[in-house]
Amino acid sequence: MSVHNITLYRRIIGRLLYLVNTRPDISFSVQFLSQFVQAPSKLHHQAVQRILRYIKSFPAQGIFFPKSTDIQLKAFSDTDWASCITTRRSTTGFCIFLGNSLISWKTKKQSTISRSSSEVEYRTLATTCFEIQWLVYLLRDLCIKANNAASLFCDSQSARHITHNNGFHERIKHLDIDCHVVREKLQHGLFHLLPISSQEQPTDILIKFLNYTTFYKLVTKLGVLNIHPPA
Repeated sequence: MSVHNITLYRRIIGRLLYLVNTRPDISFSVQFLSQFVQAPSKLHHQAVQRILRYIKSFPAQGIFFPKSTDIQLKAFSDTDWASCITTRRSTTGFCIFLGNSLISWKTKKQSTISRSSSEVEYRTLATTCFEIQWLVYLLRDLCIKANNAASLFCDSQSARHITHNNGFHERIKHLDIDCHVVREKLQHGLFHLLPISSQEQPTDILIKFLNYTTFYKLVTKLGVLNIHPPA
């Protein structure tokens, strides 16, 4: 069933995309619903209304930047493999902190279909690596020196193994460019690749739908706070 007022749906999505610049907690939902602006259904319209009710419940919520913080980049990379039931494409997500402040994040459906979770995890790792490199250049242009090399956390053991293993399997040769780029940056000391448990991965909020408890737990981890909590 199509929504009668498609123009209204598109207008709301456009405004939500603008709001995502300060509200990473709605990034995944808005990204998901923005895929249906050509022919939204009644269910999509109801989902948009639910997002609007959530925003209305926390109108003063946004990213909190502490007064002082360490000049240390910390990045988290994760992927939801074949999450789109229509195209079976995977969703890429990363978030990068400067000290305790969230300064960069992304949620996006990958442009290709992957047959293994290792492949999509590694592609996301490469995307995060490029973002770290850009942020390092930006800090350098601002004459800000980081205390140490960036820390890149990934919960995929296979992706970390591919990064550290020079002789990778022939079935992942199509990842040759990504492999060389990530290894080169790792060897040059741009970042340290570290493990993290899936339960502690804050990027989950950017790549999948979560239950109520997990969602609000990760919202806090992203540094998204409500400056006017209810009395």
